[in-house]
Amino acid sequence: MATPMVSGTIALLLAQNPLQTFDDIYRRLKFSSTEMGTTGFDNYYGWGMINPFKALSEDYYANGTIKTRYLSAPDVYGVVRKEYDALGNITNQYNQDGSRGVFEYYPATTKVLRVTYFNASNQIVIIREYDLAGWLYKETYPGGDIKWYFSSGNRQKFSEASTGRIYEYLDENFFKNKTGRYSKIAESDGSYAIFENYFNGRNVALYQKEYNFSNQLLTTRNYDQDGQIIPTESLLEFYSSGILKKYTNLETGVVTLYNDE
Repeated sequence: MATPMVSGTIALLLAQNPLQTFDDIYRRLKFSSTEMGTTGFDNYYGWGMINPFKALSEDYYANGTIKTRYLSAPDVYGVVRKEYDALGNITNQYNQDGSRGVFEYYPATTKVLRVTYFNASNQIVIIREYDLAGWLYKETYPGGDIKWYFSSGNRQKFSEASTGRIYEYLDENFFKNKTGRYSKIAESDGSYAIFENYFNGRNVALYQKEYNFSNQLLTTRNYDQDGQIIPTESLLEFYSSGILKKYTNLETGVVTLYNDE
């Protein structure tokens, strides 16, 4: 029964990839076989009992390290094939829809440095970069937009290619999509605005300070918790928590009180 099993497996391997050489086929049969008798080759069992499923599922380097793994069915991410380097690091990941990911590593480590994702037309969709601890810290998009992330996973900064504007964020998940409120917005001409002392639970900062490209303060605007500008002719009082407690409009004499929340 050995001959028809081997012949049938070889036929399936060639159907999977007609360009395989004799050495390619031999390597896949050898390293996919199930060990029988003594470890390695022996005169009675040879390299072991042929395993057609494993032979079709894996290709190998000359030392027996897995080179390619073919999945019998797409995994939960749609992956159908994975390729590895001689160290066992995944280098390419192919998906059912024709898209793929290309993996790069920090030198002499198994730590992923960068993953570049391509669509089925071989166009770059996104480039993700990771630090040595494995945290995603940067995403680059084809149009030139770039996003940076805190180690918490929240967005840290966003560079908008179309406007040249750079947004910086607080390390929080305020909007429930890993994005916090602004801490700074920089314009392409070098001018920028700083946002300080947000009201609890509100997307309103008490202070907004605007600077020119030489870091000279141009204007300071104060806002109440409803986003209304507080006149400069005002007296402000705060709770110990830093939340605005009261402001008095010195021009009109109107006093506005706030809860510590």
